[in-house]
Amino acid sequence: MSKLDVLNVYLQPTSVDSDAIPTTLNQEFSQLENFKSIKSVLEERIRHQRELEQKLDQAKKASNVSLLSFKSTGDDISTQIRSLSAQKVDLSKNLDDHLKSDQTVIQEVQSLLKRLNSLQISQEYFEVLLKANELITLAKNEVEKSPKQALVPYNQLVDLSTSLGDSTKLSSKLTSYLNGTIDTLWRDLRSKLSIKFNASLEALNWPTPIKTPYPSNLESKLQAFRKTFLDLLLLQQPNNDFQRQKENQSFTETLIPMEILVNPLVTRFKYHFDGKKPTSRIDKPEWYFSHVLSIVRDYSDFLITQVQPLLSSAGLGMYDAKNEFIRELLLAVEAKLKRDMKKLIKNPQYLAHTVRETLEFDQAIRELHFYCERDGSDWKGCVNVFTEQKSTFDAWLNAEKAFAETRFEEIMEEEDIWEPLYDDDLEVEEIRPTKSADKLINLLEIITERYKPLMNLAHRLRFLVEIQLHLLAMYHLKITYAMDNFEKQGFAFIRADGHDEIEGLKGVRKLCLWLDSAGYVSEMVKDWGEQEFFLELWEGVNENTESHDTNSDDENDEDGTIFEEIGDTYNTLCERIENVIVRTINKEFTTALRPYRKKRTWAVLDPALMYSNSENVETNYTDTLEISPELCSPLSSLSMEINYLGQHLPKPLFVNLFKEFAAEVDDFLWNRILMAYQFSEYGYKQFITDMKIGVWGSTQRWLRKPENYFKKVKDACTLFALDGPAITKLSAELYDYSVANEELTQTLEKLNVFNLSIFEVRELLARRIDPYEM
Repeated sequence: MSKLDVLNVYLQPTSVDSDAIPTTLNQEFSQLENFKSIKSVLEERIRHQRELEQKLDQAKKASNVSLLSFKSTGDDISTQIRSLSAQKVDLSKNLDDHLKSDQTVIQEVQSLLKRLNSLQISQEYFEVLLKANELITLAKNEVEKSPKQALVPYNQLVDLSTSLGDSTKLSSKLTSYLNGTIDTLWRDLRSKLSIKFNASLEALNWPTPIKTPYPSNLESKLQAFRKTFLDLLLLQQPNNDFQRQKENQSFTETLIPMEILVNPLVTRFKYHFDGKKPTSRIDKPEWYFSHVLSIVRDYSDFLITQVQPLLSSAGLGMYDAKNEFIRELLLAVEAKLKRDMKKLIKNPQYLAHTVRETLEFDQAIRELHFYCERDGSDWKGCVNVFTEQKSTFDAWLNAEKAFAETRFEEIMEEEDIWEPLYDDDLEVEEIRPTKSADKLINLLEIITERYKPLMNLAHRLRFLVEIQLHLLAMYHLKITYAMDNFEKQGFAFIRADGHDEIEGLKGVRKLCLWLDSAGYVSEMVKDWGEQEFFLELWEGVNENTESHDTNSDDENDEDGTIFEEIGDTYNTLCERIENVIVRTINKEFTTALRPYRKKRTWAVLDPALMYSNSENVETNYTDTLEISPELCSPLSSLSMEINYLGQHLPKPLFVNLFKEFAAEVDDFLWNRILMAYQFSEYGYKQFITDMKIGVWGSTQRWLRKPENYFKKVKDACTLFALDGPAITKLSAELYDYSVANEELTQTLEKLNVFNLSIFEVRELLARRIDPYEM
């Protein structure tokens, strides 16, 4: 048993629970026989009790000793704690005093560390500078011997600058200094190699064009040229690499030898066209454009045969020597245009002329020399100088518009604007233009050619809308105004001054010339709408409209043309003129028919009375019938007008107009004559003669069967021509109401009567006078 267990026993209470004894007895002596062993049990209990008391005494002794030991140890620890606390106070005091006394020493140490770090950085600076100076010296020394070897230290210098740029240890000023040093070295290398290259060019008498075939004594000079050219190209690739690494550098993209080749030509260009020389005239841009085109033409062979192979051998075959040559010249041209811009703006005439010449120059560069951008995209042209700024483009557009409007007014002020362009007696199959219409179309075509080379859709549309469509609308208004005046005078109740100019053939001729003018313009804009240029323009408009209006569901827009709307207005005007032509001829003819309409001889039974003064009154009048005298004058005027229309208008248009005219005259004759009078045999035969020989006969020159257009009158003449028995039979059937209408219609068709109704046939036959029934 441990000392702790003994101590626990010692400390337990000695009192015995009163219930414990009975419980123990019941457990040990549950039966009577068990009391026999009570003595042995008691002895065992006494012995156990003694052992416990003995252990208790031992535990008490051990516990006293342990307590005394614990007390002694606790006292020693307390003493040590008090001693350590006193030492701590003393050490803290001593440490504070020590730190205060050594602060100056610490500051000196820190200062020395900073100086040491600065010296280390300075050492690295000097090492970099010494290395850079060494590379620069090496590159300059090598460039005279071997340009290719000179690029080795140059590239090492570039790598050194790049590595320093990635490091944050050294100052950015060092990197900037090295970049500037690289630029200076590159320019020095270029300068030295350029001197050699210029010497080779002078040996070739550059910039005098070198013509093929080359003489034999020129080969050595060409060899020197090729070598110095390739030496300069060696600088091009390092320059590009460094430019990709240092985005803020401003190196030129031009191939160095190409720039040097063009320099004397640019200098010559500036000498002639930028100074005060007689060749430097703001009103003669075509002079310097022609000069540049001549240069390109003269040097093309040399560039293609000599320079392009050098670019390919240097791994720069993606460059086109001729294109690079042209690009440098174009920079000089664009600079010239920009310098002249202020003067051109002040003089719209010069501005418009310069832009036109610029467009022609751009077209020549593209089509003759196949010039394009480096990436193969379309070149915007030098005209971009005028179109890139809205104010400049507006000034040019306004100048062109002023020119177009002035020219239009000049055209319309001419005395013969409505006269035909071709001989009036010449038969044609299409509408013939008038002089004004032809000049207008020429003017519009000129304007198209001026803005056609423009690349921007918006710029093209502004020319189309603000100039071309504007002029078309103005011309339409001129014809409309002329038509308004014609109708105002021609159909007025009171005759005004100048009425004679719109009557008869004169009036019809005026109308036809206006019709020619409007019709010709309509046909031309229709043809333009189908041309590739305007189809592309219309496609661009539709695409732009769809991108801004996603809700549009008009699928028919794409099937139209860009001139469809203005074309429709001209078509409407043509229809108006055609209607007025028909109305005018019809009005004049029917008015002239007044004496014919009022004649009272249709019902005459005895024509001998009309020939009472004749020597032979027994002559058969049916053999001597001629057209009525009252019809001669109207037919004379009608014949002239119809002949003019037939000769002047295309056949389809003439037929349509005659068809409308004939329908109105047919209706007039039916209502005003056939349904207004009674007809004897003489009367209806006279009417048939008037129609066949007079009205129809006067138009047979232009129509094979003109009677087919006078439908009712033709059927009336057919019925009038029937003999007595046929008339009697037809009348019987017509008034037999038991006969079906279908049978009557078939009967009439057998008689070649197709256009009159049964009622109209009855009405017509009722006006026929039968002398035997009187």
